[in-house]
Amino acid sequence: MYDHGANIYAYKKKLLDYSSNINPLGIPDSFKEALIQGIYEFERYPDYRYHELKKALSSYLEVDSKDILVDNGSVELIHKVIQCGFHKVVTLAPTFSEYEKAAVKAGVPFEVIPLTKGIEGNHSYYDLDDEKLIERVEKETLVIICNPNNPTGNLLSKDRLENLIAHITKKGGYLLVDEAFIELSLNPQATLMKNYKQYKRLIISRAATKYFGLPGIRLGYMITSNERLLNKLAAGIGPWQVNTAAELAKVIFKDRDYMIRTNETISKEIPYCYRVLQKINGIKVYKSSTIFHLVELENDFDAYRLKENLIEAGYLIRTPDGFRDLSQQYFRIAVKGSTHNIQFLKVLEREVSK
Repeated sequence: MYDHGANIYAYKKKLLDYSSNINPLGIPDSFKEALIQGIYEFERYPDYRYHELKKALSSYLEVDSKDILVDNGSVELIHKVIQCGFHKVVTLAPTFSEYEKAAVKAGVPFEVIPLTKGIEGNHSYYDLDDEKLIERVEKETLVIICNPNNPTGNLLSKDRLENLIAHITKKGGYLLVDEAFIELSLNPQATLMKNYKQYKRLIISRAATKYFGLPGIRLGYMITSNERLLNKLAAGIGPWQVNTAAELAKVIFKDRDYMIRTNETISKEIPYCYRVLQKINGIKVYKSSTIFHLVELENDFDAYRLKENLIEAGYLIRTPDGFRDLSQQYFRIAVKGSTHNIQFLKVLEREVSK
């Protein structure tokens, strides 16, 4: 069963996709130009060692190029990490469903730590019980944390990540932090990227998908200073896993204008959407640090019925399929540009108040 956002292809009607969390600015102009200028690059094989791509990533992320792995999307890399001989995978719930799928596919035992509810003002939110997570770590355990977490939007601070990796390392485990949305968060500094070399049992995963608005390119990258793990992963990645179009995307990592405009947009639109959602009767919104919000229906609606009504109005939302611990009362909505957000939130209010 398809349980991700962006299943917009299932509908003949033209819809504005609020199920998929992509940079509202869309494709960077720098990539459009590089694609046109580099069209004849498709006449030859890509450099299967990806020297120029890794050089661009090294500069952008401020990491050593030898510690970078690239592949056909970050999901591919996460699947391959889990196949590296870990005894157990531990992650959260609700969170991105591919972690569990990858563990099941690899035949690795899988455990879930439910996120706990707390209270913030009049709204509940999800948070992690760090001690409970650490208790479940054994030797050769791989802990996977999505930060910010999908679909709840909560973000662990750098201090908490440092505490977790210290305890996980002490117990002989590894920590994989999936930072698919970190660059689209209100606190992109909540990462261990700048001091990743201190932690030999840390893996950080990112992609061009969300921040650079390029889900169709399938360019993922992973960073770790663990040479043994790097070699093991590299051995499982065949040549030309990154195609020429994705390799041409290296220009995006120098596109400062795009980054500035993106940060200006999300710094306004994330809190704006939250404020408006708070005022809509019949729903409870979970405060998010990134470009989506988890919403809970408090009336007789369920998310599937709401989804069908919104499709009629021209919008697609993300229902809870594939997320553990989310009932049919939950749905997730993306944050887009100002004009679209204003229009969509009015339609949403109309539909939930019927």
